[in-house]
Amino acid sequence: MRCKSCDAVLSEYEASMKSAETKEFLDMCVSCAKDTGVHSYGNTSLMHEYEDYPEDLDLDNISGVLYGGISVDDH
Repeated sequence: MRCKSCDAVLSEYEASMKSAETKEFLDMCVSCAKDTGVHSYGNTSLMHEYEDYPEDLDLDNISGVLYGGISVDDH
């Protein structure tokens, strides 16, 4: 699956991200979703440290954190 904004290949976590408001899948990478300011959530158990997430995304303290409008809680 690819990001509908920049066409990057989505990670498993990014493919799991949904809008908190509509509950629809975002189909966007973390960087593009962050730029939209949409509140969303994804399955953080699908995140892997070797994947290329923005440098300021703290993978050690991710649960319950709001990240650029993106809530990265497990749901």
